[in-house]
Amino acid sequence: MESSGGRTPALEPGGEKHCATCHGDKGKGDGAAAPFNAEKPPSLADPKLLRTLTDGEILWKITTGRKEEGEVLMPAMAEKIPAEEDRWKVVSFVRTLAAKAEGAASR
Repeated sequence: MESSGGRTPALEPGGEKHCATCHGDKGKGDGAAAPFNAEKPPSLADPKLLRTLTDGEILWKITTGRKEEGEVLMPAMAEKIPAEEDRWKVVSFVRTLAAKAEGAASR
C-alpha cells in the first residue's frame, strides 16, 4: 500500500473530521457529533479500555468501522486513509492518548 509520505490524514489539521468529530480533540469520546451517535464513542484516552485491545483490533476497527444491527456506529476509514501504513500511525496515535491520560493520573 502506498504511504502518504509521512503524513497521516487523520492526525493533520483538518483530519479531525475523521476522528475528532466523534472522539473529541483529546480522544475522550466528547466530540461535537458524539451526542448524535446511536452509541457514545468510547474514550480512546481510557487506559483500561486500551489495555483490552490489541493493535490489530484497533487497526481493524479503524479500517472496517463498527456496525451493530446494520447501523453504522463508526465509519470505515479504509477509503479516507487508504494507506495501511497511515492507519497504523493512527493506531500509534491512539495508544499515545491513553498513555498521556495514564501519565497524568499518576502525577
